[in-house]
Amino acid sequence: MSPGGASVEGVVLCTAAGHRFAVLAREVTTVEPPDDAAPWAGRGFEPGAPRPDGGRLLRHEELGLLVDALEVHGEAVPVLPVPALLSGAGLRGFVEAAGHLWPVVSLRALVARLG
Repeated sequence: MSPGGASVEGVVLCTAAGHRFAVLAREVTTVEPPDDAAPWAGRGFEPGAPRPDGGRLLRHEELGLLVDALEVHGEAVPVLPVPALLSGAGLRGFVEAAGHLWPVVSLRALVARLG
């Protein structure tokens, strides 16, 4: 992905603790049932929020991240660049899908941050 005009085919739209984010589908090796050992993405948004009973586990090789819900969006979508003000926030860009703007994050970086 390069800023301005790049597009990506396949994003995984995730929700956790009422918040939304996207990861590139190519970063997800498998989607599995919940695993109590994996970090929950919601902790990064709402530290005191209770971990959900269900959810889905995104795997990137050996790493896992629990999300409340997910939807795979397979169509190509343009990647909007990260504004300079947010460039140090670890964002890869933004995509518009399912009627919303979704920040795109690195699954590996998010797991490392929450782990």
